[in-house]
Amino acid sequence: MTTKGVYGLVFIGLCVLIIGAATMSPMQTNEGERVVQNDSVPNRRQLRRSFFENRAILVVYGATDKILAEKYRALLEELSHSPESDSWRNASVSFTEASEIDEKEVKEKILYLVGTAAGNPLLKDLTLTIPVKFHKQAFTFNTKEYGARDMNLSVGFYPNPQNDTLPISFLSGNDERKVFQTPLFERIQFCP
Repeated sequence: MTTKGVYGLVFIGLCVLIIGAATMSPMQTNEGERVVQNDSVPNRRQLRRSFFENRAILVVYGATDKILAEKYRALLEELSHSPESDSWRNASVSFTEASEIDEKEVKEKILYLVGTAAGNPLLKDLTLTIPVKFHKQAFTFNTKEYGARDMNLSVGFYPNPQNDTLPISFLSGNDERKVFQTPLFERIQFCP
């Protein structure tokens, strides 16, 4: 797989976030009128708005294979230094390894979790309110179990359980190498 393909692998989810934010229409209010939130749990639109206002994503990666973890780090390092005005990206990207994240970052940042639950323990911790459960060699989504090694799952814009005004998104699967090599990421050119 080419570097461009791998580069796209990790960040198609980011494209989904950006597309969602770009297609969101601004809330219409009269001048001087205050917007009041009635819901105690933010909806997808509110989470997109939060992303749109922040335009900063913290990618939290994890892998049990140290070589794979280094590949993630190198890829994310390259991305974090690329200009935000790229044709497909208009958000700043920072990154950290799952074992190095602190509680303040979990509560204050828009998170994009990448890896398997074995390599990125935040996947289990922060997806308790999402209808997904991770097992040793499978994951369950909406009560259906997926056990194939090449099965991956990408989910976007759920409330962060540590700060429900900010979204979390994730890319996970049953095999960490397959997560890193997700074929959908080769289609990066479809992102605006």
